[in-house]
Amino acid sequence: TLLDTFSLLGQLYEESDDYVNAVRWYQQGINLDLSAQDLLGQARAYIRLARTFRKRGDPRRAQDNLGNARPLCRDNDVERAALLTEEGNLALDQGDYAIAEDKYRQAKQLIEEDGDDRRTAIAARHLARALQEKGDLPRAESLLREAMPVLRDRGDLRELDDLLDNLGSVLLEQDRYDEALQILDESYQLDQQIGAVASQGTTLLLRGQAFHRTGEREKAGRSLHAALDVYRQVGDQVGESNARFRLGEWYESEGQLDRALEHFR
Repeated sequence: TLLDTFSLLGQLYEESDDYVNAVRWYQQGINLDLSAQDLLGQARAYIRLARTFRKRGDPRRAQDNLGNARPLCRDNDVERAALLTEEGNLALDQGDYAIAEDKYRQAKQLIEEDGDDRRTAIAARHLARALQEKGDLPRAESLLREAMPVLRDRGDLRELDDLLDNLGSVLLEQDRYDEALQILDESYQLDQQIGAVASQGTTLLLRGQAFHRTGEREKAGRSLHAALDVYRQVGDQVGESNARFRLGEWYESEGQLDRALEHFR
């Protein structure tokens, strides 16, 4: 029961984007797993730690924890799928799109064989992200649209929220701005409903780009500035960099070149 409590506390802090406290509770969980010689418990905890370090922008420690988890879940398909998914996430963050796609495909196959519709839908969302980065937008969109009703039916609002951002991004890249804004509006409402602060930054950034491309300049500027505020609030430097780049583009289009240069720098 104490171990379950540590894991839940870690997840609560992780979902609140408080990665320092998430690591603290996950690490305490690992200590109990080690004491109990629970190999699968250790694997789960190492994967959670890897995910948290990746979100903190520390890929080296994320990779170290994945290395610790790998031999512990060799004989368990569910945990192997979780490991492959997180390896795919890390590869995607580092721009290794072919590796990410391969990891996600392997994970999806293992989950499909297990027969869990919800986890299969989540695996499809991850694979769609890799396909999007490779430029295969129609296949990415197809996977996301197939997964969406499953997550709706299951009431998994957090995963649905992430999927809507992914779908909005895919539609944006296909210049389908009205459809993208409709999807992103729903995502933003979910962000506020479930209190997903960091996810709000993603949604606001995508909405800002869509407004910019449809010529709604004031809405674009407000959305991009709000995205920057969110990323700075949660300490996401990658997100802040992306928001500043888009703001630079926006200021350039407004003829405010000094402000544009400031953000580009």
